[in-house]
Amino acid sequence: MAATHVFSWLDSLEKDFDRTYVDLDVLIGHGITTDTEKEDFRKKLANLNSIFTQVSLKAQSACEKIARAEDEVYGARMAAKYLDKELAGRIQQIQLVCQKMDGPEYERLWNTLESEILLHRHKTVIRACRGRLNLLPGM
Repeated sequence: MAATHVFSWLDSLEKDFDRTYVDLDVLIGHGITTDTEKEDFRKKLANLNSIFTQVSLKAQSACEKIARAEDEVYGARMAAKYLDKELAGRIQQIQLVCQKMDGPEYERLWNTLESEILLHRHKTVIRACRGRLNLLPGM
């Protein structure tokens, strides 16, 4: 999945940063002669390291959220495909049954089907609302 690629990219980026950080620290030790300049430069490096760590953590958090969302979307697509096929089969059954019916019998079947459809629609809305409530922070 794409999320695995992003996490390996973050690891690679962190390794590159660590190598560059160490190289700069070594250069400071050899190139700057006064202790105050070295200390000032090392403070700036530490600040840079802190900023990179924060950005890296936020990127990792965003990648995790994206991965969860991708998984959820994939699951929803699979469920939608399944429901589409189930609905198509149900429609074919109804068409076959309705061919043999007349007046009041047909009306009764149609009313039953309509109420069943409405019931399932309401159940779906309730499940979706409950699912969204469970995703809210602090709940």
